[in-house]
Amino acid sequence: MNFGIKNDDYDAIEVSFTGSQGDILFARGKKSIDIDRKKWEKLLAANSNDSLTVAVYAHKENGWYAFQPFKLYIVSDSIDYSIVYRLIAPGYQTYSKMGIYQRSLSDYNQTSLYENTQVTNSCVNCHTFCKGDPQRSSVHFRGKYGATILQIDDKMISLESRTDSTLGTAVYPYWHPSGKYIVYSTNHVRQLFHTTTTNLIETFDMNSDIYIYDINSNQIFYNQAIKNNDFFETNPAFSADGKSLYFCRASRKEMPKEVTTIRYDLCRINFNPENGSLGEKIDTLILTSDKGKSISLPRPTSDGKFVVYTQTDYGCFPLYHKEADLWILNLETLETSPMTAINSEYADAFHNFSSNDRWLVFGSRRQDGLHTRPYFAYVDDKGIGRKAFLLPQRNPKEYYDNLMLSYNCVEFVNGPVNFDSRQAGARLYSGMHQQMEVAKNK
Repeated sequence: MNFGIKNDDYDAIEVSFTGSQGDILFARGKKSIDIDRKKWEKLLAANSNDSLTVAVYAHKENGWYAFQPFKLYIVSDSIDYSIVYRLIAPGYQTYSKMGIYQRSLSDYNQTSLYENTQVTNSCVNCHTFCKGDPQRSSVHFRGKYGATILQIDDKMISLESRTDSTLGTAVYPYWHPSGKYIVYSTNHVRQLFHTTTTNLIETFDMNSDIYIYDINSNQIFYNQAIKNNDFFETNPAFSADGKSLYFCRASRKEMPKEVTTIRYDLCRINFNPENGSLGEKIDTLILTSDKGKSISLPRPTSDGKFVVYTQTDYGCFPLYHKEADLWILNLETLETSPMTAINSEYADAFHNFSSNDRWLVFGSRRQDGLHTRPYFAYVDDKGIGRKAFLLPQRNPKEYYDNLMLSYNCVEFVNGPVNFDSRQAGARLYSGMHQQMEVAKNK
């Protein structure tokens, strides 16, 4: 857990980590400390389910300064092998280099899975994995050579998701726990700029729908309940048992004229994984639209107890809203509450759980209000979160001060991802993609 001093006036830092039994680990540096890994692991093992007292001393021209000691709390619940994310410049209308990367959570190693320089004028986004399985992924590519690429075990498939029956390409993917289905939304996305509010940019949907892709039959399907012209539907996610589909829904508005009044509620519809059929009734789990709030990005825990979502004043693109906060829904009581210990005064969103539901990773702009960084928070079995911390780096101050890119769509993955980027590039350039077929309504 390396860290540094934000104030540049200091030229040296010394830190002591003291365990409950009196065992101490010292670290020192100039602007940041670099903790010996083996000694750190030994200290954590000796103080599992306990805490460390951290004392920080920093030096500048006129002497040493001591800071108020603080605690680091240690839990025995493990975290997954890695995270996978997109790194992208925080621009609005254009982009240059971007890519999808994997970062180990037991060291500082980052590896490139795919960079858009491999295919001219391409944009890579909307990646997801089936329950953190590194061998089952869906990645969407935009641009002249765009397609959706599925990797299932050692087989790579490129798909054309645009059809006469859908609004556009397949985005916001979420795997069914069985691995047989992927639910997507299809969105007409637009942008505009504010001139008088604290939010610089507004991103919104002119229209949106949801459909489900059957991997084995290569068919997409929906029914009229979730393809209703009176509503916008987006951000789908399957329940932990695979028998329900969560999504966000808003009454249709005239866009962009009414962009600041469109608000999404959290809804649920039954799903039969045996035959892929959807129910006819939509349940509204959380009605926030009548309270002047909007919901996006529902993420259920794998034990079926909770759903964490983002709440904003309006819209469904939360990272552009400073007021975006994480909230949690108890599925047994249907009570909701803000995750106060985790949230900040800046946007907090795009969250995902680890495989054991104990760790939440999310994007936050709390560092400077502009760049999105990955934060982690522990969440206990009662759904109570703890104070979040930034993704550790070997030299965190130097790294984050100099990084002009944002982390986007961070997901936990429980093993090394073997994604053949050359094969993916060749498939995109070829244009020979398997066309998704539209099935009869289910």
